[in-house]
Parts: sequence; structure tokens; C-alpha cells
Amino acid sequence: MRAAAVAASPMRADEGPSLEARLAALRDTDAIRRVHLAYLAHVNDRAWEDVLTLFAEDAEIRFAGGSFVGRERGVRRLFVEHFARSLAESRPGPVHTSLQSREPHLDVIDVAADRRTASATYHCTAQVSAAIASDCTLAEMAIQQGEGALRWQEAGTIEAAYVREGDVWRITCLDYGRIATARSGPPLPPPIFMGRAMT
Repeated sequence: MRAAAVAASPMRADEGPSLEARLAALRDTDAIRRVHLAYLAHVNDRAWEDVLTLFAEDAEIRFAGGSFVGRERGVRRLFVEHFARSLAESRPGPVHTSLQSREPHLDVIDVAADRRTASATYHCTAQVSAAIASDCTLAEMAIQQGEGALRWQEAGTIEAAYVREGDVWRITCLDYGRIATARSGPPLPPPIFMGRAMT
């Protein structure tokens, strides 16, 4: 019996991306994850100026009911003016004092076919602090107990969008959402940015 000749058929366009394209997507995914890990590290180190370098010029952050638009105006206002000053001067309002990755196996990073943009969902655990206004009864009670701020831990998600600028991925939108809160004590203060656009 004659052995049947087997000829390699060329890959059709509908058979999926090439090996080279898949490897490129993996490199992009790894680079984007490094941007996310750098964001967590800079927040934990309170390196606010370094946080800014991760964002595109027209980036937006959505946090505590507010929208902060533009790297040098909105993003800087949130991290340098609000976060940094709130921690240094005990100003009212929520501040992330620590961000840790949570269940990274559930994170999803999706790179567009043209490799110019990407989106991601991350799971995290945040340590949050909110100074209490000194002119309220709640603050007076807290101060008597040696505390001038509410502190709690919460599980959340970060929805992020990215754009490639040359060989560098930068954040174009970051939306933090709280899933669950673990704390005890007085009720949490309402979001201080609710309904306000910060530009």
C-alpha cells in the first residue's frame, strides 16, 4: 500500500493570529502588568510624582465619585494636592494609604488587535484613611480616643485603559470601584467628590 502523501497547507487568515502576533501580545500584556505593579508600588511609597509618569497627558481618574481629567491638572490634583496634603495635614476625604494586588489570577488584560490600546480589570485590597472634620461631634469622639481619622480596609477593582506611546504603555483611564468594606466603628463619611469633575 502506498503511503499517502501529506502536504502542509498554508494557514488561512481565519485560523487565528500567527505565533509572532501571539508572542507580541504576551509581551504587551507583561508590559501593561508592569505598569500596574508600578502604580501600586508608587501609591504604597507615596511617590506621587512618580505616579504621574504612568499616565497619558489626557488621562482620567475616577475616584470617590469624582472625575479627574488631564495628567497635569486632574491627576496631579488628586495625588499631589489631595492625597499628599490629606496625609500630611489631616484633611477630610478618603485617601489610599496602601494598595495590594488581590487574586491576580482573576485579573484580565485585553490588548487590541492593532496593539495600540488595551484594557484591564484588576482586583485589589486597599487600606483607606479619611480625616474627620474637627468641628463635628464624631471628630471630637475620635480625638478623645486618640484618633483623628477613620481607617478601614476594602476590597475593590481597578478598571484601566491604556494607550501605547512609542514603546511605552501609559494609563488613559483608571476607575477605582469599592466592592466590600471591612471595618468597625462610626459610619463612613460620604464621598467628598460626588458629582464633581476635577479638571
